[in-house]
Amino acid sequence: MKKLLSIILVLCMLLSSFALFSCELGGSDDDDDDDEESSSESELTGNAKLLSEALTATAELAGVDATLTLNVSVAVSGMTLTIPVTASIKANEQAMYMELSANVMGESTSMKMYTDGEWMYIVEDGVGYKTPYDEADAEIPEIPESFDDVVREIPKAILDDIDVKSEESGKTLTLAITESAYPEVYETIKGYLESEGVVADADEVEISDIEVELVIAKNGYIKSANTDISIENVNIEGQDATISASVSVEINKVGTAVTVTPIPGCEDFPEVQ
Repeated sequence: MKKLLSIILVLCMLLSSFALFSCELGGSDDDDDDDEESSSESELTGNAKLLSEALTATAELAGVDATLTLNVSVAVSGMTLTIPVTASIKANEQAMYMELSANVMGESTSMKMYTDGEWMYIVEDGVGYKTPYDEADAEIPEIPESFDDVVREIPKAILDDIDVKSEESGKTLTLAITESAYPEVYETIKGYLESEGVVADADEVEISDIEVELVIAKNGYIKSANTDISIENVNIEGQDATISASVSVEINKVGTAVTVTPIPGCEDFPEVQ
C-alpha cells in the first residue's frame, strides 16, 4: 500500500508541474547552432508567443492558490483500482503549503507539506517530521524567468499543430505531444519515474501520447491546465501494472495576495536527514 501511495504522490507532483509548465520538461541547456527549429535568436510569433507569454506571466505571480484533482487508475492482475486524489496548494515568495488526500479501497490517507525556504515540514497520516529544504528540493527544477527559450525548444511540428479556441472567458490551447515528435519530454519523465523508484528500468516503460490543455484567461494568466497520461510496465510489489492518470489544476485566485499558514507545531518536528 505504501508503495502505491508513494507512486500516487510522485505522479501528483510530476503531473501538476507538467500540466502548468510542460514545455520545461523538454528544455535543454545545450547550444545547437545547426538546429533551425530551436534557434534562440528567432522571435516568437503566433501560438508560440501566446504560450510563452502565458507561462511566463503565470510563473511570475507573487502568490498562487490552486486546487489539483488527480484521478489514478491502476490495472494489475486483472483488476482495476481507481484512486481519487485532491490537493490544495498555496504559495508565495516566502513559503509554500500543500495538503493532499487520497482514498484507496476505502482507506483514506493524507499528507501535508510546508516549507519556509529553510526547512521542509511534512505530516504523513498524522506523523510529522522535518528535513532541510535544500536536500528535499534538490530534484525540483528551477522555474525560468522567461519561457521564450523554453518554448523555442519545442519542435516546430507541435507548435504548428496547437489547437486554439477563443471563448468569452479567454482562450484554450491544446498541445498534442508524442514520443516520436518530442522524445526529450518522454526521456525526462521516464528518468524522473526511475529516480523516484516508481519504475525499476526506465527503458522498459511505455508512456502514451500526452495531450495538454491550457486555459488562458483574458488577463493573460493560465487559469487551468489539464493533462492525461498512461504508463505501462510499472512494477507494484512484484507485479506488472498499468497506471493511467488524469490531472486538472485550477488556479483559484490569480493576481491576489496569498497567505501561507505554517503547520501548527511544525518547528518541534523531529529532523530526518
